Amino acid sequence: MGALTKGLNVMALLALTAVVAFLAVFQIHSSAKIAHLNNELSTQMKSMHDLQSSLNQMQTLVHHEENEIGGLRKFVGSKFNFTMQNIDAIVNETQTTLNEEVQKVNDDVSSQNNFIAYEFAGIFAVLGTLVFLWHTTSHLRDMNEPFVQRKILAILWMCPIYSVTSWLGLVFTSAEPYLSMIKDFYEAYCIYTFLSFLIAVLGRGDRNAVIDLLAGHADHMKPPLRLCGLLDGGKKYDDDPRAKAEAVLFQCQLFAMQFVLLRPLTSVALVISNALHTGSRDYTSPQFYIIWIINGSIFVAFSGLVKFYHLVREDLKWCNPFPKFLCIKGVVFMTFWQRMVITLIASTALENRFEDDRERREWIQ
Repeated sequence: MGALTKGLNVMALLALTAVVAFLAVFQIHSSAKIAHLNNELSTQMKSMHDLQSSLNQMQTLVHHEENEIGGLRKFVGSKFNFTMQNIDAIVNETQTTLNEEVQKVNDDVSSQNNFIAYEFAGIFAVLGTLVFLWHTTSHLRDMNEPFVQRKILAILWMCPIYSVTSWLGLVFTSAEPYLSMIKDFYEAYCIYTFLSFLIAVLGRGDRNAVIDLLAGHADHMKPPLRLCGLLDGGKKYDDDPRAKAEAVLFQCQLFAMQFVLLRPLTSVALVISNALHTGSRDYTSPQFYIIWIINGSIFVAFSGLVKFYHLVREDLKWCNPFPKFLCIKGVVFMTFWQRMVITLIASTALENRFEDDRERREWIQ
């Protein structure tokens, strides 16, 4: 029993010794492991410290770079703004120069077009004047019928007067209204001269011969119209064909003469109205009523001419005056209505094309 106990004690002592040895070995191993871990931890801490230092350096560098980038951005922005300002100034200057050059080219083209128009108008004015001179010299060389040929020469003067004044009005636009007055004055005189020409052809300067000729057509001649008491009704001339013919001739001359008196007055009034009233040409403008007076006067004058022509057309058949009448009527009416149509176009369709009324008037002229 004692031996068993002694054996157990030995075994317990050996187990305890083994445990102590195991604990000692484990402690030694743990200490080495802990030392190794401490070394690794120190190394990691040092690495983290180095990494933190690197991060701080990198943050400092990034901050420095950001400051440099901000400065560079400000520098680039200022340079860009300065460059854009210079570019805008150059573009504006170039655009201004280009507009000036375009305007200069347009002015040159307009001047060339105007010069071409001056040349064409001048050529036709010279040709018309040469034709006038040829006819005038022909009549002057053979003045066989002075009473008739003087009227023809007076009518022929219409060609150079119209052509020269029209050409001068085209070149000197500011003087065109006053040159038009010259045309209007001679237009009125030419209408009456044409009636005088027909009378001269029939009577060879003798008014009584024309009255006797008209008296021969008294059977189909309408009596003269009442005109403010100057002429009586038709019953007064039923038994006196010659008095009826004289009254009709006087009325035809009176109708033509009123145009000679009214046309200069209306021309002057129209020039004054155009200078004082530059607005619209509706019923509130004085030009509206002046134009109506002109039209009425022209209608009365031509009604007298037409009435006289219808009475003596058979007697004048040998000289065929109707084409001559159409020429006179065409020149007068074409020049008048041409200006009216151009004025209407400038006041309606092309109203927005002109900057002011002065430019519009120059275009019309």
